[in-house]
Amino acid sequence: MKKTPLYEKHVALNAKIIDFGGWAMPVQYTNVIDEHRTTRNAAALFDICHMGEIVVKGPQAFDLLQYALTRNLQNQKNGQIKLSALLTDDGGIIDDLTVYKVASDFYVLVTNATTCEKDWQRICALREDKGFESTVENVTEKVGKLDLQGPSAQAILSTLTGYDLNNIRYYHFVEVRAANHSSIISRSG
Repeated sequence: MKKTPLYEKHVALNAKIIDFGGWAMPVQYTNVIDEHRTTRNAAALFDICHMGEIVVKGPQAFDLLQYALTRNLQNQKNGQIKLSALLTDDGGIIDDLTVYKVASDFYVLVTNATTCEKDWQRICALREDKGFESTVENVTEKVGKLDLQGPSAQAILSTLTGYDLNNIRYYHFVEVRAANHSSIISRSG
């Protein structure tokens, strides 16, 4: 099984670890009821480093994604997230994913853990077949992804980053420095 960068921390904190799509993931620490209540009444941090992340860059990055995905990205603004689907040639669904537009030539796709490799291969194949001038890189194992959820999440994250999160609209994101790391903070869940 693959391990997220936080795996050793989960083990040290006595998390119950399960196989989730080929990843060793924490399913709970204390019990499901307590953790559910904590999330609903305060906040909980979730390790979702197993989610796939694919970076698409280049002068025809938009054209490639516009061709590959079901969602029209024409009006997507920098800092905006769109939900879409990636299809097979005959219209079958490979994956549902989110599209983060960083710049006109720079996109980040967040995919499901079990389909990331298929997603990456499909987008690379379309790039090659159609000749789109772009790069497609699977960065899943190079980056981390955490979700902080619950009614106190915004206050906690604002304190940690010094960023006023009131400015982030639903399905939008900002790039900030957090704990000395370049980070993307999104409001999307």
